[in-house]
This record gives sequence, C-alpha cells and structure tokens, in this order.
Amino acid sequence: MLRFALSTIAVIAVALAVVMTGQSAIAQQDPPDTTQQPTEGTPGTEVKVTTADRDRVTVEVTPTCPGCSHQVAALNLDQPPQEIFEALPRFGASVFGATCPICQLPVQLPSEAADRPLPGAVAKMPVPPNYVLGAGDQISLLVTVRGWEQVDETLAIAPDGFVFAPELGRISAAGQTLEQLRQKLADAYGRLYVNPTISLTVSAQRTVEIYVTGDATIPGKYLLTGAPTVFTALHAAGGPSEIGSLRGLQLHRMGQPSMEIDLYDYLMTGNRNADVLLQPGDTLFIPPVGAEVALAGQVRRPGRYELKSEATLADALQMAGGLKPAAYGPMAHLWHTTERAEWQLAVVNCGDPTGADLQLPMQDGNLLIVHAVRPSGANTAHLIGAVKRPGYYPVGAATTVREVLEAAEGPAWNAHMGLGVVRRQDAARHFEIIEFDVADQYYAKAAEPLLLQPRDTVEIFEQAAVEPAFEVEIRGAVARPDKYEWASNLRLSHLLTLAGGALPGAYMPRADLLRLRPDRSYELIAVNLSDAIAGSANADLTLQRGDILTVPARDEVRDASVVHAAGFVRNAGKYPRHEGMRVSDLLFAAGGLLPGAGPTVELTSGHFEGRPTSTTLAVTGEPEQYAVEPDVLLTDDDTVTVVGRGQYKSRVDLVYLEGRVDRPGSYVLASISPEQPYTVYDLLQEGGGLLADANPNGVVVYRRTGVAVGTAQAEDLQLLLQSVNQEVRQPAMQIDEEDQLTALTARVESSLGAVLSGPGSVSIVVPPQEVSVRARVSAVPVNGAELIATGGRSGNFELEAGDTVTVPRRTNTVTVLGAVPRSGTMPYVAGQTCGMYIRESGGLREDAADDRMVVVHANGSAVPVDQQTVLEHGDIVVIPTKHIVRTVRTESTWQQWFKSIVSLAAAALIF
Repeated sequence: MLRFALSTIAVIAVALAVVMTGQSAIAQQDPPDTTQQPTEGTPGTEVKVTTADRDRVTVEVTPTCPGCSHQVAALNLDQPPQEIFEALPRFGASVFGATCPICQLPVQLPSEAADRPLPGAVAKMPVPPNYVLGAGDQISLLVTVRGWEQVDETLAIAPDGFVFAPELGRISAAGQTLEQLRQKLADAYGRLYVNPTISLTVSAQRTVEIYVTGDATIPGKYLLTGAPTVFTALHAAGGPSEIGSLRGLQLHRMGQPSMEIDLYDYLMTGNRNADVLLQPGDTLFIPPVGAEVALAGQVRRPGRYELKSEATLADALQMAGGLKPAAYGPMAHLWHTTERAEWQLAVVNCGDPTGADLQLPMQDGNLLIVHAVRPSGANTAHLIGAVKRPGYYPVGAATTVREVLEAAEGPAWNAHMGLGVVRRQDAARHFEIIEFDVADQYYAKAAEPLLLQPRDTVEIFEQAAVEPAFEVEIRGAVARPDKYEWASNLRLSHLLTLAGGALPGAYMPRADLLRLRPDRSYELIAVNLSDAIAGSANADLTLQRGDILTVPARDEVRDASVVHAAGFVRNAGKYPRHEGMRVSDLLFAAGGLLPGAGPTVELTSGHFEGRPTSTTLAVTGEPEQYAVEPDVLLTDDDTVTVVGRGQYKSRVDLVYLEGRVDRPGSYVLASISPEQPYTVYDLLQEGGGLLADANPNGVVVYRRTGVAVGTAQAEDLQLLLQSVNQEVRQPAMQIDEEDQLTALTARVESSLGAVLSGPGSVSIVVPPQEVSVRARVSAVPVNGAELIATGGRSGNFELEAGDTVTVPRRTNTVTVLGAVPRSGTMPYVAGQTCGMYIRESGGLREDAADDRMVVVHANGSAVPVDQQTVLEHGDIVVIPTKHIVRTVRTESTWQQWFKSIVSLAAAALIF
C-alpha cells in the first residue's frame, strides 16, 4: 500500500508539473470538477505525454486499476447518490482479495499470497530466521570434519519435542530456533570431532490445520505450513468477500475465549498486533460487514468505510486521509436517507477544523461528496491557441493583450498574426467577441492597446485554421502527384522537380493552376510548363499556399499524334508521331520499302480544306539502304505514299503445258511486246508439238479468272484484290486437276445451257452459290486442229501468267446420251455421221427432240448438230427429250436431268 501510494503521488506530481508548463487550458466558465481523482486504494493514473508541436505539450491522464493496469472510467459525481455509493471501492478489500473492486478483473496479489492455496491444500512459506521448531518438523543434519562427511541424516521432531541424532541420542528440539538447535548440536559433536562443521536446514515444515468460515472469498479448511498467522489465513482464503467485515473478525480457539480482530489497525497504521500465530484447529470467522459510509470527490482516499462504533464526520474524513488541497470544503454535500425511504442532501462545512459540522454523527449509508474549487481564477484571463505557453494569467486593472502574450513567451511558430479574438461575458451573462490584430497588439503598432478583464478568454488562431495550408498540390501526368510543403519563392519548375518531372505524354504547352482567393473560390490560371522549365520568368510563376497544379495528358486535350504510311511499304498503316519525326523515320517504322518501290515519295499534309496538296520527295539508294531528299519533318496526320514502278517484276511469269505433248512442263511467259504476245501456239511449239496420240480437238486453256460472281460479295472483292496484286504478292500457281475438272464441268454446263436454251424452252437457271477459290478457274476451249493446221494464224489464243494448257489423249470412242434406248460409249469410226452412232444406240425414242441435239467436243465446247453431222474423236452427243424441251411451269425435272447430263459429259471428257 505504501509503495503504491508513493508511486501514485509521484505520477500525479509529474502530471501536474507537465500541465503547469504546457497543458492546453480549458475554456472559461468551466463547470465544477466532478471527476473522481484516483488515489491510494482506487484506480491509479496512466500519464501519456505527447508533443503536439515545438512549443506545446499535451498531457493525457487516464485512470487505471491498481495491480492490473486496466483502464477504467472515472467516477461521475453527477450520478444519483445510490450509484455513487455502490461504485466506490471498499477500503482494504483489495489487500487480500483476488479481484479489483472497480473493474472486477484479476489483480496481482502480494508475493506472500501469490501461491494462495485452495481449501484443503497446503500453503508453503519460506522459513524465517526466527522460525521456532515444533513437533512434525523435519530437519536435515550434515556434519563434516575437514571436508569429510561424518553425518548426513534427516531428523523428525517427535510429538514429545525430541529428535534422535546419530552418535548423540535424544536431543530436545521443540521450542528452539534453527540457529539455537544448530549451536546445541555443534557443542555436542564438538566433543566427538575436532572442529566439526554443522549444517542444519528445515526440509519439511509441520502443517497447521485451520478453518476460515463466514463471509470469506474462499471459505474452507486450510493446511498451512510453518508459523501461519491470521493474515496468512486471510491471504489464503482471498480475504473477506464483498459483504465480509474487515473490522469484526473473530478467532476461535479450543478452550480459550474468542479474539476480535480489527483489520483497520493494520490497514491504516500498520499495526500487526492482531496478526497472531495460528494453532491447529483454530477457526477464523468473518462476519457480515457492519455500517458503512462513503466519501467521494476531493478526499485523499475515496471509498466506502466500515464503522465499528459511533463516528463523526471528522472521524470519516480522517479515515479517508483528509481533504485534498483542491477541495472546496465549505460546500460539501452530505447525502443521507430518511427511514430508508429516500435520499436527502445536506450542505456541510468540512473546511473549518473547529466547525460544528465536523462533529455531526455519521450513520450507515451516508455519502459525503467534496467538490473541487473552481478551476478558473477570478483575476485571470485564459490564453488559448497558438501561443508558446497557453494557460491562465493574472489580469489587473490595466493589463493588455500584449502583456499577456509576453508572459506566455509570445505567439507560437504557427500562429496566425492577423485576426485574434477575445471572448468576454458581460453583466447579463452574454458573451461578446472582440476582434484584434495580433501583430499590431504584440508589436505595439495598434493605436490603442486592448485591455483585458478578468475571466476573458484570448484565442490566437493557428495558421492552418484560418489560412491556406502550408502546402501546394500537383496532380495529373507527373511521376509523383502529391501534396508538397510550400516555401517562399517556390516556383512551377521547382514543384515539377519535386514531383519527379512530367510523365511521357504530358501536355506541356498548357496546364491549369488553381489559386485560392480570399472569398474561398478558386481562380484558374493557364500556365505553359515548357516555357517555365526553359526559364521564362513570366511563365515560371511563384506559387502561393494552397495552389493546385494540374498537368494534363496529351490524349486528354487533343487527338493522338499519328502519321500514315501507304503504298509500296512493308506494313502500311497508322503510326504514332513523335517530335522530330521525319519521312525516313516513318518509312523505317513501316518496315521499309518493298522491292517494287519507285524513286519518289508523295507527302500529303493533313488538316486541310479543299483540294489536298502533295509534295514529291526523291528516294535514292536501294530498298535496304535508302535516303529521302529532302527528309522533311512530319506533322500530325501527314500521309506518306511510296509510288511503285510499273515495269518492275520480282519474279518471272510462268505458263504450264500438260498432256500429250513432247515436253510438258512450265515455261516462261516470254511476251516480246503487246503486239507480239505469247500464245497457245507458241507454247505448243516450245513444248515440242503434239504427240501422235494427242487429240487436237481437246486442247483446253485453264485460267484463274479475276472477276467474282455470286453472293459472297465481300469475299469476292478480297479475291479480286488478290488477283489484281498477285504480281507483287504471290506467284501464279499451277492449276491442279481438281480445279481443271471443276472448270471443265462449268464449261460444259455453260455450253449446253446456251445451246439447249432457245425460243419456246425454259431458261437454264443455275442457283446462285458462294464462289470459292476453286470455282474461280475457267476453262477456255481451243480449236487445236485449226490452230495447228494454220500455223497459229487461226484459232490462236493469248496466254496469261499462270495459264495451264492441256492436250488430252485422242479417244477412239463416241458417247451418246439422252433420249436413246441405250445411252453409252461406242467405238469411233472415221467419217461416220451422228445418225450412224444414234442408230448404234438403238435409234431415237419417240419422245426424242431431234431438233435439239447437241454435240460436246473434247475441249468442252458444245454446238447443235443433226444426224448428218460428221463426229470426231471423243465427241459426246446429247439428245434431250421433248418433255424436257417443252416449256413447263416446274423447272426441277429439267434441272435434275441437266445436272446429270452435264456430269456424265464432263466425266467422259476427262476420262
């Protein structure tokens, strides 16, 4: 208790010293202090000192629970008296108890009770030097002579008080201290040995069985070792419970009168006369608590106190340690109850030591509340805010603001030296505000000094409260957008440097500077950051507190800077433009020039009205190593077009010769001039001419067409572009057999349809279908017999790159299809007419339309014939029926027959 009281007093002294030097004062006319101050036996104080700024110190005092350091709420003296009475701690309850009376949390007990046993357990305590041995104790005896062990035994004190020592026999031990017995043994063994050394310790103490009953925290039977006392038993049992008495304890011993124990003698004066030794069978009884009074407020030891006999108000104050220096004794509040019905309040004077009120008798349940004196002084002014030493200062008849500020060592470093205010209460208890200029008053520049009156409150504002903050802010496209500390002569260029500079893509010609005006609105100032960085004094503005600079990104204020490359470049398209970018840089970004690029480049400027204008630039060197003259700078949306060379070709054009010729293969399309093109006859001659079994009537030229037909217009357009650009993009590929079959089938279909369609018959309508790459190959029939017979002067045909000329084997058959009894193939007979082959097929059926007969030659061409027409090798005769030829409403039958005929005819021609 004494150590705790001293530590509490030291903490409070430190807190008061800090408060006197730096604590921010509270406002004028504060209400009376109704906060329970922590003292001895009540929650302690946790003091936290923090430095708010360079001139001010803040002190936070938090009530804490003694022993457990748990923060607890301070007692509110404005509560009803019953709540205050019950909230106050019982004096002395925490000395023996295991829980805090305020926070009800476990507390650390004194060391002698740290191992308090549960009922029935043995409480072990160290043996003190004056420990008196008794029956049941066990002692360890060790006798050595010059380091040699002579005796090592454990001796037990018998009930008669004797022990049996080796070589000595029975020796009396009970009633002696350990040192006395050691000396007795040393004398006895000294007669047997020369200079023996005797070591004697208590190895096991005797146990004392006692009982703690009544209103104890843990009542029960206890086995206590050593020399247990009343306090030992109380510690073991946790002390009196919440309703157990501290002043009327009774010790019962068999055969002796009961002994009454008042613990207040020990708690208040340290008198331990009642702490008698216990004997086996003793019973410590704790009766219920008697009459209690409570004292709160400005007393040194607030709490509930138990009355043993009649006591006066002075006796109660003495138990509570008396009044604190800040106590307002003349107006103490004494609460009491009337016949247990209701609380009544009496005002008593506790400040006069000779007053009659101190002799008032205290009754059970009385509550004395002593309030504190008013915290503000009657002859003071309260100085608060941004000053070095805020607080209360004396005010006389002619005390000025300047004198008070000087007493406080002047305004703080962050004080606003403009507006200050004095709050003053007039006779009507109304507050008025008096404004003054802090700098004028402090530096004596004002025309009249401002006089202060008692109870005035003078406030000096901080700069951050009434002025823009000491910072500037930068936002947008910078490396570290943030707020930065403002300083005098801080410029735009400095702020950009602090922020890590502008990011790539920042728009430097224009940024927005927002400046706070006196009316708290922002003024927009346009700034050129490029000029500011370059050192222009007009552009590099000096910043003011609170300025906000916003640096926009280029794509936020304007379209992206791009230029375009087209023509004979590897990767035509759109490219970002950078400052200093030239035509050659764009050509390099586009992958360089294609091999067919010409010697000139067209530069067309963007952002124009009316007719665009172009500038021709020269390109010198090779495609891999070239130069542009003049290599001009590009601006946004410029277009650079690389012109090609029309006569340039990156590869030779080929045509292909297949079939029954002497040297089939691929040949260079060697056109001499547009007037002397390379023809089918030239290719046949270069290929060594036709073999003996070749069929000159079956010569066909297969060509990839460049015109798209069908429904897939988008795909056809792309194919058309590929066909147009095939010279520079892809070589002409040889046409394979599948494409040839498709093209020849289409040719037969077209020829037959043209011949069979006529007046009075249905039109052959092929349903539209999407055009594929294979369907783009066309078959062109050539009259090979006429071509060879005339030496290329008649029936000749000009070839194009990629054409394939096929010469089939001569077929010694003729095929008859359609309205005959036996459609099929039969041997060819030279000079025979169509009628002969029809007769060989069984003649015409009755439904045959002999006026619509068609012969399909080996090259896929179809012509109308009659029965007198002489046929050639491989000819196919198609004889439609009258039903097919006749105009009908339904075309499905005709189309089905036509499709089958075309398939048979094409198959006969190919195979």
